[in-house]
Amino acid sequence: MFERILGHVQAIESLRAALRADRIHHAWIFHGPVGIGKYTTALAFAAGLLDPDAQINLAGEVDIDPDGTTAQLVRSGQHPDLHIISKELARFSEHAPTRDRKQTNIPIQVVRQFVVAPAARTGHGRSADTSSARATKVFIIDEAEMLDGRAQDTLLKTLEEPAPGTVLILVTSREHELSPTIRSRCRRLAFHPLTEPELDQWRDGLTDGLATDLTDHQWDDLKRIGRGSPGLVQTMMAGGMLGWLETIRSILAQLDDGRLPADAGPALAAHIEEFAQATVKQNKQASKDAANRHGVSLLFTMMAEEFRVRLAQSLAGSTNDPRAAMQVIRWIEYIELAQQQLSDNVNLKLVLDNLVIQLAGAASDEPHDPVCPGWFDTAGCI
Repeated sequence: MFERILGHVQAIESLRAALRADRIHHAWIFHGPVGIGKYTTALAFAAGLLDPDAQINLAGEVDIDPDGTTAQLVRSGQHPDLHIISKELARFSEHAPTRDRKQTNIPIQVVRQFVVAPAARTGHGRSADTSSARATKVFIIDEAEMLDGRAQDTLLKTLEEPAPGTVLILVTSREHELSPTIRSRCRRLAFHPLTEPELDQWRDGLTDGLATDLTDHQWDDLKRIGRGSPGLVQTMMAGGMLGWLETIRSILAQLDDGRLPADAGPALAAHIEEFAQATVKQNKQASKDAANRHGVSLLFTMMAEEFRVRLAQSLAGSTNDPRAAMQVIRWIEYIELAQQQLSDNVNLKLVLDNLVIQLAGAASDEPHDPVCPGWFDTAGCI
C-alpha cells in the first residue's frame, strides 16, 4: 500500500518501523499542509494494521498485498473495523439537531456516536487477544482541527484509556488547533509538500481531461500555486481556477497601466460565489459561509503567489528595484488586512472592492483613505 504513495519517505519509514516491530502506538497525529497525502497515508497504515495476512517478508518489511481483501475493503471504505470520522457524519447522527445543522465542524454528538461508542466495543467478531491483525479497530479523524472544544474533551478519554487493539489517527493541517492535552497523548508525524518531480509524477498518473488537456504553462502555474499539494492542484483544476488567475493578472495589468479596474471587486466576488454555489450543490448540508471562506482563502493564496513572483522579480539581479519591491510588500500587507476584515465579518464584496482600491493606491504611490460608508461606524471602518 505504501508503495503507491508519492513522497513522505521519512513518515512512511516511521510507520513501516512501527509495523515491523509490532509495537503500535494507540494514537497518532498526521500533520502537514492541506492536500499532500496525509489521509491517503493513514488509509495505507490502517490497511497494514487491519490485515491479518500482513507478515514480515525476507527483506524485513511488512508485506501488505495492495490487491488483497483488506486493502480493497479499506480503499472502498467498506472495512467493518475501519471508522472514518469527518464533519459530514453529522447528517447520520442520532441527534436530530445535529443532523439538521450546517456542517461547519465535528460536534460532540458525532464523536460520542461514531468514536466513543464503537471504540468501546470489540472488533468485528474478534477478540483483541486472538486476532492476528495488529489492530482490531482503526479510527481516522479527517480534518481533526474541526473537532469543537467539547468534542475534543470527549475524545480525550478514549485517547487516554483506549480499548485493546484500538488505534486512532488524527489527520490535520492545523495541529495547533488541537488541545495541548490531545497532542501530548499522540505520536506526532510530520508530512511535507511534494517536490516538483513528484507532482509531475502525480499528474502523469491522472487520466481525466482536466489534467491531460493542460498546457505546460498552465501546469507550471498550478504547480507554483499548489506549492507541493496535489489536493490543492486538483481543487484548482476542478474549480476552473485558472480562470481566477486570468482575472487576477488582468487586474494587475490594469494597475501597471495606472488604471483602477472598476469591475475587479465584483469579478473576484463572482468567482467565489460560483465556487460556493458549486460546493453547496454537491452537498446540500454544506455551509455556504464555510464554502465562501474556503473560496476566499484560495483566491488570496493565488493573489499572494502572484505577488511573491513579482517581489522576486523586482529584487533579482540587474533589475533590482526597491521601490517596486516595496509596492508588492504593501500589496501583501493589504491581503493580510483583507483576511482580518473577513475574520471580523465585514461584508465580502465590500472587502474585495476596498482591496482593489488599496492595491491601486499602492501602485500609484498615492495615499489611500479607508473606505467608510455612512452606515459603518468609525470602529467598523475598513
